[in-house]
Amino acid sequence: MTSTDQNAFDNTINDASFLQRIVELNLTDPRAQDRIIYPLSVICSIVILARICNCNDAREQRLFWLEKLPWLKESFYGLDDDVPSEQTLRRVVSILNTNETVNFLTNYFANHRELSEKPLGSVPLKEREVIAADGQNINATRSSKNGNDARKDSGIDIVSLHSSTYGITLSQRTVDKKIMRQK
Repeated sequence: MTSTDQNAFDNTINDASFLQRIVELNLTDPRAQDRIIYPLSVICSIVILARICNCNDAREQRLFWLEKLPWLKESFYGLDDDVPSEQTLRRVVSILNTNETVNFLTNYFANHRELSEKPLGSVPLKEREVIAADGQNINATRSSKNGNDARKDSGIDIVSLHSSTYGITLSQRTVDKKIMRQK
């Protein structure tokens, strides 16, 4: 973990149990309740912390969990020495309702940012968080009429919002049409 990643982790430590509680309140667990070994709030909270620390796949997230286990046991309720496998992390994350998860994460990071920072006017411009917006056209979704012109249907356009501070995509939506500026 780099020093930047460690700083992001240290800044998040105080909010661990709060994060776990709001995950419980905002995300529904689609798994069969009688077979659950790892609570959804624990898995999601630790995966979020791992993603903030630049652990982007299940293997890295599991290693993060193992490395930070003593601290995680102190910060999260319902957590024991057992660490889920990479397959379990992948499966749990993949079965979550996408819209519910995106809305939750967007609201959480927006509210966390508002509550944890100084008033915006007192923060120098170069230290403010940047939420980057980017639009992309997915070329593989283009279709043509009669096979002649691939530009008849220009495909799907997606707009993403990315947090420069947390290094994650906050929201991603498909839009009807890419708006082009006229010069």
